[in-house]
Amino acid sequence: MEAFQVYRSFNADKPIEELQYIMEAYQIELRNLKSELQFYKFLVEAAIFKPHVINLFEMLEQFKSKLKKMEVNRMGLLNKIGAHSNQIANKIECEDVACDAFFIKKHDTLEHEVHNFNQQVSNFKLNMYQYIQGVVKNE
Repeated sequence: MEAFQVYRSFNADKPIEELQYIMEAYQIELRNLKSELQFYKFLVEAAIFKPHVINLFEMLEQFKSKLKKMEVNRMGLLNKIGAHSNQIANKIECEDVACDAFFIKKHDTLEHEVHNFNQQVSNFKLNMYQYIQGVVKNE
């Protein structure tokens, strides 16, 4: 069951320090996700599954493929967040309303991307947990 929460932005009136804090929190979260994804890869490659499960190999390969894609997306988001964090300082120097609007739009776009990625990771984990629970040996 995939449930997505709709993204809403509340960034227009936030101070620079809060925007910086949010980006730093995203960076920490995405760095920590690396270990989690590595564990899931270890799990799907482990010899812990019941024998003779229909389509087991195919399902595990799908999980591995999704994990690879998530790792690529995670790294891409980390790079974008790093670049955006560096640009936050430029907003301080920006006194123009159009500049502010452009910066906030860019911030919202990146935050929306992180939000969607986090939703995809959560749904992946839920699906994987449900499947793995049913096919792991419990001897």
